[in-house]
Parts: sequence; structure tokens; C-alpha cells
Amino acid sequence: MAGIPDKKTSDFSLRQFPTVNMLQELKEHSRIDLKIIAAQVEAIPDEVKPGRSPAVADAIDTACQRLMAALPGEGPG
Repeated sequence: MAGIPDKKTSDFSLRQFPTVNMLQELKEHSRIDLKIIAAQVEAIPDEVKPGRSPAVADAIDTACQRLMAALPGEGPG
């Protein structure tokens, strides 16, 4: 959440992950500790195809390790 500029939190986009405003409200008005693990697209294809790009497929293990490390009392291994 901290990495999103304030001026962007009010932007509306159907492609934006669950509304940043909703996530910001959860963070500010609850004891929920929010962490977002996301992937940056390598390129925007001319045509949408099902499945993952090779870059995303290669990043899944790293994302899982980061998720496990972020869980309370957990860690790699």
C-alpha cells in the first residue's frame, strides 16, 4: 500500500486489483495487516491468450516463498 502514490489511490480502473480505496480503508480502520504480492507484466501482448507467460511461471516459486515468509510464525523451509 505504501508504494502506491496518494493521487493514484482514487483512480478507477477495472484492471486495478481490488480497489485500492477498499484496501486502504481496511488498513486504516481494522487490525488487518495487508500485504500484496503481485506480478509485473513483461509485455502487453497483441492478443490475449490463456495461461501464464514463461516469466510469470518462473516467478511462482519466488512468490510462494515470499508468501510463506510473510505468514506469522512461518518462514522458508
